[in-house]
Amino acid sequence: MTTPARTLVDVADVVGPRVLKKVLEQAEILRLDGTPVPLPGRRGYGRLTKALAELGPSVALTWSELEDAFMALCAAAGLPAPVASLTIQGMMIDFCWPEHRLAVEIDSWRYHGTRAAFRRDRRRSARLHIAGWGLLRFTDTDLIDDPGYVARTAATALASVGWIRVR
Repeated sequence: MTTPARTLVDVADVVGPRVLKKVLEQAEILRLDGTPVPLPGRRGYGRLTKALAELGPSVALTWSELEDAFMALCAAAGLPAPVASLTIQGMMIDFCWPEHRLAVEIDSWRYHGTRAAFRRDRRRSARLHIAGWGLLRFTDTDLIDDPGYVARTAATALASVGWIRVR
């Protein structure tokens, strides 16, 4: 029997990059990634180190840091300032533009990476949809690592409700 970390090093030695990425994603799903520390001197060390670097670190920002980041992103992109932490349909929504019934949720793996959270998020999405709200879901990693994607998507959604024009 070996530890998950040792098993990942051993697997990295015998599979290609595409399979290794899938193995690492599955290890994360199973919460076996808490210590995927490459073991120097073992075959597979280099491949595992490279694969882990490509996956990147998980973002661990506080809610206020995420809120600040999203508000700054909207301002920098020339988007109207959203309302933060508004209750809609009995649910606290991260951000929204109420007059256009468009909501934004920023999901982190830390708080949304369980089966219960997965189910709860889908139910929340359905409740908003039934109530006539559009909903965009972004990850905390999207917000930090790919703010252009977040800004373009929000701008396109706002354009679809007639608020702004997409350039």
